[in-house]
Order: sequence, then C-alpha cells, then structure tokens
Amino acid sequence: MPRGRGPQQNAGAAEASGDVYCFLHAAARIEAGAAEAIRGALRDPAVAGSNFRMVFSRRPHDQFLAAFYHVLRQLRMFYGDSAIFYRAATFEAAGDFPPHPIMEDLAFVHRLYRQGWLSYLPLRMSTSSRRWEHGGLRQAWASWLVIQLLYFLRVPPARLAVLYRHIR
Repeated sequence: MPRGRGPQQNAGAAEASGDVYCFLHAAARIEAGAAEAIRGALRDPAVAGSNFRMVFSRRPHDQFLAAFYHVLRQLRMFYGDSAIFYRAATFEAAGDFPPHPIMEDLAFVHRLYRQGWLSYLPLRMSTSSRRWEHGGLRQAWASWLVIQLLYFLRVPPARLAVLYRHIR
C-alpha cells in the first residue's frame, strides 16, 4: 500500500461496510455520545458530513490552539485530526482522498463542501498537541503558516511535505 493517510483512509473506506465513515487519528479521543451525535447530524439530508470541536490540554498554548482551530472551522477549513465523518454515499460522490503526502484531508474537506452542508458538532474531540511542541512552538507555527499559504498558492503537496517534517 502506498504511504500516507490518504491511501490508508481510502483502503479503510474500501473495506468498510457501514453507511457512515468516521476517520480518527490514532491519538484522538471523542466524548461519549459521539455515535448518537453523528447519527443526529446525518438525519438532515442536507448535511454531507461534519467534524468535532478540537480541544487539547489545559496549557495556555493548547487553549489558544483550540480557539484557533475553531476560527479555522468558521472559515471552512478543518483537518483529519478533528475526526471527519460523512455518509458512505457522500464519500463515493466526493471521490477518494487524494494521495498527497500532506493536506489530503483539507483537499477532501473542500470536496465535501461541494456535496452539501458540513455541520460542526459541539462535542469535544481531544488530541495531542505534541506535533506543535516537538520542534518548538515558533518553528511549528511558522511552518504551519508557510505550508497553508503555499498550499493555497497551489504549491504541490509533495513539496510541502518537506516543510511539514519539521512539525511532526
């Protein structure tokens, strides 16, 4: 199997037999009631999918990061670490995750927006802020901002992956 989350998630979707797909990163933890919240959101036929509100630890930077993710979500940007879910039929209509080494989740989210409304569940999804701390917060923020800017300027994700290694 090719490396990367995109091909791995596509392989998982190919093996799945349910009507709803939910992709979680290994370090992710969702509050109790997530399955019912997903079912509730998808009862509305206009809803193509959704994700969860991100939280990290109680440290000041992590609180800022959670607030930042919330603002990004209002700008129609979210990533795989916030537990993307959608109907199996929506996945088929949107097409597979692209085989990018980075930004495959954001590219897929943009495809999901073309399929319908993406609700935003208030249930909290916690994950590690380790990648933000590994090489230092300044380096992580600088890399993230540069990667985002270059992605929106259509720099190929394979070239962006080199920058991402610094914050993994």
